[in-house]
Amino acid sequence: MKGYLVLDIGNVCVHLDFDAMANGWGYQTKEELFSSSSAKLIEQYMAEYQSDDYQVQSFFDKILPLLPCQSLAEVEVGYRAVVGSQIAEISSIVKYAVNHDWCLIFLSDICDIHWKMVQKVIDFEDKIQHFVFSYEVGAVKPHKPMFEAVEKLRANLSLPVLYADDKPANIEAGLSFGWESFQIGSYEPLIHALEKYSQ
Repeated sequence: MKGYLVLDIGNVCVHLDFDAMANGWGYQTKEELFSSSSAKLIEQYMAEYQSDDYQVQSFFDKILPLLPCQSLAEVEVGYRAVVGSQIAEISSIVKYAVNHDWCLIFLSDICDIHWKMVQKVIDFEDKIQHFVFSYEVGAVKPHKPMFEAVEKLRANLSLPVLYADDKPANIEAGLSFGWESFQIGSYEPLIHALEKYSQ
């Protein structure tokens, strides 16, 4: 084995469409949603749901009074709408990693309802060997328990870890664990690192 490729899901493997979520909840744009007077509380409830697998109905009940939409059905439709299509570049990266004997790990802030949707849009779930999800760990990134859960999966600590995420705070956390961490804007630096360690 060459090493460990640790991948976030949202905006690394799958597009996140926050405009679609905002529209479903009665806002015109994601900017309107995240600048609303309820934005901080909405984000708090979303993070709580991602880090604690309580019933989705309870989550919807909590955020409905904070939103312009009128029904729980609209809350659910909007919440599901955030999961978009698979990002095109990731397929070739996963294929290369698998062909060169890398262990692939998902490390994601995600809830069960979104994971079930992600499973419908990605074409490489069977190539992922380990899944570290916030709703199972009971914490969200960049908090240490998420990264420590990955460390426990590393059978060989001498092998490199390449980590891809879209959020700067998560990248900093990855670096603090000694991982080579790549904030995804371009995939080229990650590809070059994979190629370097695969030789």
